[in-house]
Amino acid sequence: MKKVLIPALVLLNLATFAQTNTTETNTVGLANSEKTLDLNISLNTNSMKIDGENIDGNAIEASFGKEFILSDTLVTKTSLNLGLNSLDKNIDGSKLDVNRMTETGLSQNLIYVTEINGTIVKPFLGAGVAIGQWNIEVKDQDEEILTAELETDYTKLSLNAGVEILLDSGIKGIVKVSQSKIKFDNTSDVSISGTEFNGTASFDNELSDTNSTSISLGVGYQF
Repeated sequence: MKKVLIPALVLLNLATFAQTNTTETNTVGLANSEKTLDLNISLNTNSMKIDGENIDGNAIEASFGKEFILSDTLVTKTSLNLGLNSLDKNIDGSKLDVNRMTETGLSQNLIYVTEINGTIVKPFLGAGVAIGQWNIEVKDQDEEILTAELETDYTKLSLNAGVEILLDSGIKGIVKVSQSKIKFDNTSDVSISGTEFNGTASFDNELSDTNSTSISLGVGYQF
């Protein structure tokens, strides 16, 4: 899937840039070529299963995007995305002090621009790719004597669908549903620090690929 998705994103970008060179600099139909940049922030709830364990999370995602007009009502957008996902700290009967995923990625959305009762509505479909790190931290009961940290890198491929509602002021609301495939690296790094022992090591893990589903609500500003 990764070998197909990334070239598809590249080809869509090339087509977008070619089309942009012939686009007028004024409002074209419902697609506005004068406001093609946006900043968005979203909150989402997500769920995945890792080695048979259901893990829920709450994430915050910030994105910066650039739109390219293809026609009066068709737009494509390329976005840079940053995400922080705080996961359930109770796993398999153990209490974790830190359980989070951080990631950086790119996404490409194809957007249809329409108008309902005077309000611009923009349903979209898209795909994205991201790289990230899963970080787990456990401290002993005294929280000062011993701390163990486990880091595992991963890549994520996503399919997205949603809708944006754009107001005249440029403020917009966003609803998005995503289905993702997460592939963990085969190697994890562990770091242990304490009063009597400090050290780092790498080891081969047996983490299986997993799927993640998320629902996002966000706000943004188009300018």
